[in-house]
Amino acid sequence: MTEQPTAAENQPSFEEAHTELEEIVRTLERGETSLERTLELWERGEVLYAICAARLDAAHSRVEELTRELAEAPDETQHAPDPIDGERGNGGTDTDGDDC
Repeated sequence: MTEQPTAAENQPSFEEAHTELEEIVRTLERGETSLERTLELWERGEVLYAICAARLDAAHSRVEELTRELAEAPDETQHAPDPIDGERGNGGTDTDGDDC
């Protein structure tokens, strides 16, 4: 038995939905379709709008989450040794003259 794709897998990408929605708007603005076809396009447009809105909301939430994580992360630069100086903090040279 093969698995049926989920509803999310059947949905177009944001870009595909947006492009199709723009085409529907252009078609409806021309006003050259029958009433029945206009209703079909309007209904499809509603579905596409919902897809686009959901994807934008999800992206916005993800950006907020990443921003929050970045703000809460400890400042790594305060604890890391200088990549040039190493852990000694003096360029790796022995300044006290004891060769250690």
